[in-house]
Amino acid sequence: MIKIRLLILTILLALCITTTVEAMGRCPKCLRQYSNSASFCIKDGNRLKAPSTMKFIHNKRIQHRSTLRPGVKIGDVRTNPRDNAMMVWVPKGKFWMGSTDAQIAKVLNEAPTLVREWYDNEQPLHTVYLSGYWIYKYEVTVAQYRKFCTKTGRLMPIAPDWRWIDSHPIVNVSWQDASAYAKWAEASLPTEAQWEKAARGTDGRIFPWGNQFDTSKCNESSKELLRTQPVGSYPDGASPYGCMDMAGNAWEYCSDWYSADYYAKSPFRNPTGPKKGIEHSLRGGSWWDNMVNNERCSRRARILPASSDYHSGFRCVRVR
Repeated sequence: MIKIRLLILTILLALCITTTVEAMGRCPKCLRQYSNSASFCIKDGNRLKAPSTMKFIHNKRIQHRSTLRPGVKIGDVRTNPRDNAMMVWVPKGKFWMGSTDAQIAKVLNEAPTLVREWYDNEQPLHTVYLSGYWIYKYEVTVAQYRKFCTKTGRLMPIAPDWRWIDSHPIVNVSWQDASAYAKWAEASLPTEAQWEKAARGTDGRIFPWGNQFDTSKCNESSKELLRTQPVGSYPDGASPYGCMDMAGNAWEYCSDWYSADYYAKSPFRNPTGPKKGIEHSLRGGSWWDNMVNNERCSRRARILPASSDYHSGFRCVRVR
């Protein structure tokens, strides 16, 4: 009988049965462990670090993807544990996407050399419904991208003329690089719809802060700074949800394939762009742009997936 039991045990071990276990909560100060049902340390009163689910496969521990609870209201903030990026909550609901004829006419009146057809891709103005999501409060920084390179063995891109400064947004990265970072951070690049709602809110405003352009609220070329600035340098230019630098500093990649006429056929709920394309979408304008119209929330630009330049970067979103 003993031999039979040993044989069964050997077979089970050989099959490498996957076992799921729950890690105990731990006080971040005294490091005392508690059961998963506990919330606070009885000694220090600190909130316990949330337990994480582990799997053991072939004697190797595998960390599950971390999950985030949905936010409750505008202003809710969370941190992405993968890259320590601060995220703000954008609640579910409808918003206006695109531009009106009057808004485009205003652009053309201020800059008569521009061509009307260049802005057809912002129309028609339409209503979009989005599920709630977390979006990075700031553009991904040089320091965050360097950590990603260190962890994954990738090389840092060529530095811009002003060299790498940790607090500045990463630039000289391609859409492919940005997408790889987002995957590593257990996030994604925002869709155009997610980006635009986070930038302008639900009232159809032209700029993140309102309807009048204000050079004191973003990093654009009239300042002649000739480079990016530390993320969050213009707090008065924050969007309705608290996102910084949605106008200027660095253009930002979106996940969508670009199509000039997509708005005419895009779905009402959670549009993700065309199924295929040649170029990807860019949003937000940059320090390099000398045209006010590029800083508008509805402005659409495009770039090839492998291209990069010193005025394009990105931020990420998480839906869970």
